[in-house]
Amino acid sequence: MSRLPEAIRAGDRHAVESGLRHRIGFRLVAGYLSVLLLLGVAWAVAASGANALRVRFSHTVQIEDALAATLSKNGITKEHFVRELRRATREGRAV
Repeated sequence: MSRLPEAIRAGDRHAVESGLRHRIGFRLVAGYLSVLLLLGVAWAVAASGANALRVRFSHTVQIEDALAATLSKNGITKEHFVRELRRATREGRAV
């Protein structure tokens, strides 16, 4: 059972209210800290994901640029290469 009714009957109402305020204050601070911790973790995960996406995008752009340079050096248009790549993929053969 709760000690609250006994303390009130004993006339120690001030001590009970003080204890309740202390517990409520502690829970309030703990709740705020939990929210801040969750926000920090969410920020870290978002920053990590954005960085990984940037790295992958940068790598893809470099590959695309290198491929376009090689194709133009050999006189092949990008459209022709894409068409041949799609045909080879449909036929199940390597380019």
